[in-house]
Amino acid sequence: YALDWSSLKKGYLATGCCDASISLYSPSDESCSNWKMSSTPLLDHTDSVEDIQFSPIEESAMASCSVDKTVKIWDLRANGGAKISINAHESDVNVLSWNHICTYLIATGSDDCSFKIWDLRYLKRDAITHIKWHSKPISSIQFQPRSDSVLAVAGEDDTVSIWDFGVEDEKPQEGNENIPSQLMFMHQGQKEVKEIRYHPYYDSMLASTAQDSIHIFR
Repeated sequence: YALDWSSLKKGYLATGCCDASISLYSPSDESCSNWKMSSTPLLDHTDSVEDIQFSPIEESAMASCSVDKTVKIWDLRANGGAKISINAHESDVNVLSWNHICTYLIATGSDDCSFKIWDLRYLKRDAITHIKWHSKPISSIQFQPRSDSVLAVAGEDDTVSIWDFGVEDEKPQEGNENIPSQLMFMHQGQKEVKEIRYHPYYDSMLASTAQDSIHIFR
């Protein structure tokens, strides 16, 4: 279910499988006309691997999440299991996103309808952010590529929420007491949103795919 290309090593690919394994592929030639699979898969999850992302700054680092409720950080130079294992959520961890500006931040979304932000420098503590705003499982999540604080979250409740965690908590206006200060925008009008992706250059442009449509909005 999981798939990611390395942005730092040409042609390197990681895949996650429902048998809990992760496989790594490297190009067999300069033109990437074929690939060879690593002889030993990564085996530390105990259930289906749902998402994978290579580190944006360390070519040998990778994060994965799983139905086993954990997030794992891997050092691909080392043998054995994951270097870090986080008991991240109370249910399946469906998606993750590695912040490309503050590269010690990772966001996760779960079947428990919540999303969290983790600071990899302080993993002995809990998540630095834990929000349960959506009413159904989280289906996609992504930090804005050129921002250290803006995060988009999609849920099976047919909504996409946009958050800016650079905004300080403020006293809510009357009638908005239950709306967090960091919630910037809610996008609706699609059924069963499956995936969201920011445009790589136009910071505020976002695409969302759903069962019934594709939306592109700012």
